Amino acid sequence: MYYLVNAEPMFKSVGHALAVAFAMETTKPSVESTTEAVIKDLRERRYGADPMPDAETSVNASGLRPNEFRAQCGLIVACVDASLPAHERDAIYARFGHQLRRAFGIRNLRDHYGSLCNTQSLGAIHALITGIYVRHVTQEPGESPQAFNKRRKRRELEWSLRSIEKEYGVGKNVLHRDQKMLKGIFYGLEVQAQEKLEVVFVHDGLILDPNG
Repeated sequence: MYYLVNAEPMFKSVGHALAVAFAMETTKPSVESTTEAVIKDLRERRYGADPMPDAETSVNASGLRPNEFRAQCGLIVACVDASLPAHERDAIYARFGHQLRRAFGIRNLRDHYGSLCNTQSLGAIHALITGIYVRHVTQEPGESPQAFNKRRKRRELEWSLRSIEKEYGVGKNVLHRDQKMLKGIFYGLEVQAQEKLEVVFVHDGLILDPNG
């Protein structure tokens, strides 16, 4: 399925491969860019210029042209669709996807597992699931510490149980129990999904076999 030319795996883990591949969907292709420049732009778009997570600095794309690297990432995303049952795919979308994919995954998880919740409000359930998968705010290039902290605090308040309680009139204790239950289900789905993808990614040389 994959046309790798690297002697060493491209990624450190399944999660690393998924994070990079889904993030690549949000970057615009550039004919003039080198693969190294594409990866650098990808990091900066997601995390700002400084600091950058170590995992994002370890993509081994040597020997791949920018269009080949982008195509490789597209094949990883396609593998999620082809290899996973719907609920596991939705959990991966919610965790690693961006924009429409992420919204699609969260909505499907809500529709399938919402009936297990004590909470009766569909809006509150959607907010609970979104709160589980909401990403941490990272500092943008040129953003002042004051502006970053203000934006970070706003994000934390937006999806807190207290704010959901206030918005939908559902008791905080009920919300807490439902969120804990949903987290357990989604964690199980993500583990199952990544175990299945690990077999494919190891076979195709994208990652090393963690079992040696």
